[in-house]
Amino acid sequence: MTQAAGTQAGMTGGQRDHSLCNDLLMTEKYVSNTYDTAIFEFTNSNIRQILNHIQKEEQQHGEGIFNYMQSRGMYNPQ
Repeated sequence: MTQAAGTQAGMTGGQRDHSLCNDLLMTEKYVSNTYDTAIFEFTNSNIRQILNHIQKEEQQHGEGIFNYMQSRGMYNPQ
């Protein structure tokens, strides 16, 4: 049994869904932040534009995950 399977073995379907979505959202935040840093550090404006486009896609992925989680009561920002 893998570590992830062992960790999730005692969880209900909803708990697994929440855990996976939370991991996905945190990953999207991390990736978006990494692109943000790279955009500021590249001197080539064409590359910055490409990275900016990719970052916007990552933000859209994160928004989709956030909306899914919020609609199911998994994420309630203050």
